[in-house]
Amino acid sequence: AKNESCQYGMNGCEPASKYFMLTPFGSNSIAIDEAKAGTARALLWITGIVSVLAAVIASLTIGRTIADGRRETSVFRAIGFKRLDIAQIYSTYTFLLALSTVIFTLITSIAIALLINNALWLGTTVQAQLTLGVADTTERFSYVGFSPKLLVVLAMIVISGLIGMTLPLIRNIRRNPIKDMRDE
Repeated sequence: AKNESCQYGMNGCEPASKYFMLTPFGSNSIAIDEAKAGTARALLWITGIVSVLAAVIASLTIGRTIADGRRETSVFRAIGFKRLDIAQIYSTYTFLLALSTVIFTLITSIAIALLINNALWLGTTVQAQLTLGVADTTERFSYVGFSPKLLVVLAMIVISGLIGMTLPLIRNIRRNPIKDMRDE
C-alpha cells in the first residue's frame, strides 16, 4: 500500500504519478497480497537451502559409495572391462540411486502436503471467505499446488549425484587394478 499510494498533501496527491490514496481500511486484499509475496520469497529461500543441503549429502554419499567400490572396479578391470564400461556401470548406478531419491522425496512430500491440507483446509477456507467477503462459498482453499520450480529441485538432486560421482570414479578408473586387489 505504501509503494502504490500517494501521500495526500497541500497540492493533492504527491507524487503526481499516483492518482489515489490506498488505505487498509475496508479491504484486507493488499495485506494478504503482501503476506503472500513475503511467504513465497521465504519458502523459496528455504527450499533452495534445503535443496543445496540435500544435493551435497547425495553427492557425498554417492561419492563415498564409489570410492569404497575400489575392489569391484579392479575386478572389472582385471576381467577385461574398459574404463568407459566401468564409467557407464557407475553412472547408471548413480542415476538409479538419484532417481529413487527423487521418487522417495516426491512421495513423502506429497503425503505430508495432503495430510496438512486435509487437516487445515476447512478452517482456512472459512477464514478466507470471511476475511475477503467472498460471495461464492463453493470455492475451497488448498495448501497443495504444483510449481515448475519443483522440477528444478528434482533435477538438481540427480545432477548433484552425477557430479558427486565424477571425482571418485575418475580416481577408481585410473588406479592400477592389480595393486588395488593386493591392497584389499
